Amino acid sequence: MAVERELDLSADLSAWQAVTVGRAQLALSSASSGRAPALRMAFDFNGAGGFVVARRELKRVMPGEYAVRFRMRGRGAVNDLETKLIDATGQNVWRNVMRGLRPAARWKSVKIESRDIEFAWGPAGGGTITELGAIELAIVAQDGGAGTMDVSDLTIEDCSPRAPATANASSALPGFEAGEALGGTGWTPRRDDAKPWIVVDFNQSRTIGGLIIDWRGSAPASGFRVRGSLRGRRWSTLHATRRAGGARSYVYLPDTRARFLRLELNEASAGAILRPQPFEFSRSIDIFWQNVASREAPGWYPRWLHREQSLWTVVGVPNGTHCAVMSEEGMVELEPGSFSIEPMLWIDDRLFTWTDVSLRQELQNDFFPVPSAIWETAHWRLRVEPEAKPNGGIRVRYRLENRREETVTVRLIVLVRPFQVTPPWQRVGEIGGVTSIRNLEWRAGTLMVNDTLLVVSASEPSGFAAATFDEGFIVPRLMADQARPDVRTHDASGFASAAIAFELLLLPG
Repeated sequence: MAVERELDLSADLSAWQAVTVGRAQLALSSASSGRAPALRMAFDFNGAGGFVVARRELKRVMPGEYAVRFRMRGRGAVNDLETKLIDATGQNVWRNVMRGLRPAARWKSVKIESRDIEFAWGPAGGGTITELGAIELAIVAQDGGAGTMDVSDLTIEDCSPRAPATANASSALPGFEAGEALGGTGWTPRRDDAKPWIVVDFNQSRTIGGLIIDWRGSAPASGFRVRGSLRGRRWSTLHATRRAGGARSYVYLPDTRARFLRLELNEASAGAILRPQPFEFSRSIDIFWQNVASREAPGWYPRWLHREQSLWTVVGVPNGTHCAVMSEEGMVELEPGSFSIEPMLWIDDRLFTWTDVSLRQELQNDFFPVPSAIWETAHWRLRVEPEAKPNGGIRVRYRLENRREETVTVRLIVLVRPFQVTPPWQRVGEIGGVTSIRNLEWRAGTLMVNDTLLVVSASEPSGFAAATFDEGFIVPRLMADQARPDVRTHDASGFASAAIAFELLLLPG
């Protein structure tokens, strides 16, 4: 359902309501813009701060891409102008802030694209607005004072693509032509096509945020390239990797403007389905990872990447200079702002993550300030217990108990990944959200991360694997190739990961 383009939301004075805070005053009236009615906001902060709001209830479905347009003029001191969109629940708010605005006496046209309107607050925790409940224009005091703001021709414009994208390719098998890559059965090049390529034409220049590639088979081991162009003549390399893996690839293309996207492979391939993503897909690096997690199996990624809050606690010593942070799921951030390590278990040919168990927390002996995160099932129990050492190090113990009446073989997998324990909505400076792992080096039971921090295994591991982001989720790679010699991995994107495995034979009890 498209949003009406021509409805002037500022024309009907009776639809607007004035909202004030503290000593501030606001009077709404009609004014003339010369060609159409205008909404006049006459405000007075009465020597104080605060804000005044003109609010209109407005129920309608929102498109994925849109723009808020209006003309404005006014008089008064320097203040902020906020344009807010409130969803149908009335609890989630998206806004654009024009800071330090001194209104001019002459009419000025304003266009606020959806990319410039960010999630502000609410229980949704993020995402995009899908159903509008109200629109607000707020004048927020900087200098304060008194003045007027006239708004005319206020519209919400649907900026969705006018025509569906098309595609052409170097070759294709019957029934799997290039067009099938865009939501169909998928594109498959001929088997004798040694370097296949496919081009997507959006029929107009548009802003994209990324590309999801669902491979028909698996990602090409020799990697791939994604190029972009505005006219189809000169091409810029937007993403390139020499190695790839997994059944799906996520290409991070923040704020990229292009009409054409070209996927190039260096080897014969079974082809792919291509899903170009809008700007919102990678509005921030944290949002990008949330979009990745939402498309993968539950438990593969930390809870906060599903916009859910975790309990967490610090781990340290009295008068210490170093501390760690642990979540209720047993994810441990080894120092503030660093990467984290987290457990997974392979039992009975099945991968167990934090979503598959009952979670609880304990203190050592129910008293000492040494916390534990516990995974519990009817058949086994895993205890994760981090402890700060006086020398500044952090020791993490993993204790697994077999509650069966039979011997069981377990593989404990400890993942090292660029995620912090605290979510982005609890960010303080550089602490919170996604961090960076560019370099991993494994030597004789020791993992060096970013050439500075060491993860040392106290027990001899049975396997190790490291991967760049383009090589996919690390656990399948570990399961397929456990015997790895000394390894050094570099990921320019900063999203490298590693996994250390331990084979355990647990007797009954």
